[in-house]
Amino acid sequence: MLIAAKQYGMSHPIVLTYSKEIDLIHNYLLEMESKRSFPKT
Repeated sequence: MLIAAKQYGMSHPIVLTYSKEIDLIHNYLLEMESKRSFPKT
C-alpha cells in the first residue's frame, strides 16, 4: 500500500482498496483477540 500511495497518491482507488482490505483484516484480528481474551460465558 505504501508503495502504491507513493506512486499514485493517497486518494488513488487502488490505495483506497488496499486501505479497506487492511482495515477489514485489522478489525477481524481485533475481534479474534477480544474473543480469546474475554470468552463469552
